[in-house]
Amino acid sequence: MKLHLFYIIAIVFNIIGLFSESYAQNLDPRKGFVIGGNLGLGGTHFDEEFNQFAGFGGILIGAGLTEKILVMGESFGGYSQDPDFDLRYFGLHGSTQIFIDDHLYLRPAIGFAYAEAKINIFGTSLVAESNWGFSSLLSGGYEFRMGKNFALSPEGMLHYARIEGSNVINYGVRASAVWYL
Repeated sequence: MKLHLFYIIAIVFNIIGLFSESYAQNLDPRKGFVIGGNLGLGGTHFDEEFNQFAGFGGILIGAGLTEKILVMGESFGGYSQDPDFDLRYFGLHGSTQIFIDDHLYLRPAIGFAYAEAKINIFGTSLVAESNWGFSSLLSGGYEFRMGKNFALSPEGMLHYARIEGSNVINYGVRASAVWYL
């Protein structure tokens, strides 16, 4: 099932890429206000005890300093579960998106993360909330410009958080949409 989803996503982005090249002459520069978001799938690894499928999402808000460098605030949220344990996590990061060429980019980020665990024991739910901890996020992708100021990007990402002595590692792929205003 996961392999079929990967093929579908790859085909959709290839089709988008064919159409995006026709807009290349009329693009607005990346300078100025930037807003966007992303959704994705992957896995979560939590302190050697929990390794599950996960869903991710986030919001990007920032500004383009040059055509090749964007500075932004980035949120990161995720959810994963197994029958007796749900894990939710949220992070706030400062990030810099650096374009290596016209479309290929890396986006390192550093910030803070928070986690919430819900444990089901004999039909009773217990919720544990953490304090804020250290968080880092690395994303890389390929931007397909669509129209004058809209772009879609497939991204790979790796997220690490150290929250109250526990390690949380998230990894996966995301689809990102960005508007250059």
